[in-house]
Amino acid sequence: RKVVPVAESLPAEPAKPKAKPKEARPRPATADDVLKVLQKSQLLAPEQFRNAQHLATDAKIFAKRLVQAKLITEWQMDQLLGGRTSFLLDQYKLLQVIRAAPTGVVLLAENRDKRFAIKILSRKLSQSKTAYDHLLTRSGTLAGLDHPNIIRIDDTGESNGRYHVVMEYFD
Repeated sequence: RKVVPVAESLPAEPAKPKAKPKEARPRPATADDVLKVLQKSQLLAPEQFRNAQHLATDAKIFAKRLVQAKLITEWQMDQLLGGRTSFLLDQYKLLQVIRAAPTGVVLLAENRDKRFAIKILSRKLSQSKTAYDHLLTRSGTLAGLDHPNIIRIDDTGESNGRYHVVMEYFD
């Protein structure tokens, strides 16, 4: 199948004043800190979390053991060790980055054991009404098409001030 980029040709926006930088998330330093971040993230079901607790020794070793046990992905490990606790976008669990570009990022996600690609527009483009309208127009056009060479659009939405498009995913 041919991949059709959804938002790669969005119009450029005029330069705006830079936003205030975000505060850095505290990085977990110990295995207990990683356990707290992991529990808050809800990446694991409660039983998986209880079973994973015995793996906790050192923060980095613990995170690597979670990856080896296939409980989390390497990207999720890096994000957890960076203090991130949010891995859900609506009903989709974020698994890893597929591609990053100036217009945004494409992430691999899953919902009910089905995988999706989610294009999340950059903060800059998400502030643009023109870019949002363009995204909805293109997504609506593609959603109405059914062809083996065109990726199917499943959903569009907004979360935390950033717009996204959910598409079918092919390995």
